[in-house]
Amino acid sequence: MAPAILTTTAISTRHCSTNSLLKPTPLARSEQIPFYTPSLRRLYRDSLTLHYVVEFLLSHKVPIAITNCLIRPSDVWVRTGVLVPTDTQNVRAGLDDRNGLTGSHRITVEMIRRTYPG
Repeated sequence: MAPAILTTTAISTRHCSTNSLLKPTPLARSEQIPFYTPSLRRLYRDSLTLHYVVEFLLSHKVPIAITNCLIRPSDVWVRTGVLVPTDTQNVRAGLDDRNGLTGSHRITVEMIRRTYPG
């Protein structure tokens, strides 16, 4: 059974009812919300299915933020210095520790933190 994949484009407030569980984000409609997971292994343990999920997200130009790297269709950013270990109890540990993040990786992590506060 393939994992469910949620749409990652921002939704305007007029399309959401006040009772909806889906909360609209303040991002522009054309801006992609990054997909965050502490580890790619959390998506799917089967490597072929994991490959399909990553390929699907990247083909839709959705950046994939992982604890220690950012994967985009055009480039890959890796945390410099000491890598942050994946914490199974605290999935936000990679977002909370911003040491070693540079450039677009830092900007993307900060956007995720603002969009989905802890």
